Amino acid sequence: MCNFTVTEKLAELMITTGQPEGRAQKFDSVIAPAFAEGAASVLERKKGRCRLVVNERLADSWHVMDAKPRFRYVRGGFLVQPAYQFVLDLRNVTLPSAQKASLLLAQAVTNKSNSNTITLVSDGMLIGNGVGQQDRVGAAELAVKRATDAGHQKQLAGAVACSDSFFPFPDAPQVLIDAGIRTLFSTTGSETTS
Repeated sequence: MCNFTVTEKLAELMITTGQPEGRAQKFDSVIAPAFAEGAASVLERKKGRCRLVVNERLADSWHVMDAKPRFRYVRGGFLVQPAYQFVLDLRNVTLPSAQKASLLLAQAVTNKSNSNTITLVSDGMLIGNGVGQQDRVGAAELAVKRATDAGHQKQLAGAVACSDSFFPFPDAPQVLIDAGIRTLFSTTGSETTS
């Protein structure tokens, strides 16, 4: 899914990047605000197996936030929760603008993933996502492994990480630090009052 027009050149990069010589990445679907002339022929697969979906509203990120309430089914009923629409305010945060943009994407992906998630983004590209793990260390290790397995080892050094929950111990942040990540966003722990 892209929030910009897919050009023919970009489509070529999408199918060849990280692939052995002469091989092409195959996509089941590509979703974008628009496809430039020639992009469809580059992305198509035999028997029409690559679906190209045009959603013009993706070009304006403020309109893609889903405001509908969430329903969580429980035994004997359901819970209704408001949609999570919080967007980080990074205006007064000292980070390069590229890292701010990456952090916003990491936070958006994390918030729409299953609980216990750590998301890694580098230069505006999702490179690893450790989703739904039982512990923070497992989520951090899985995110780093996914990034490494996808050929993004070099991008880890400049990546940002976002966690959907606080870190009760330093072990999970250490996994991220050891991978080269220096920017990490997470919630704080719960506070006890007496």
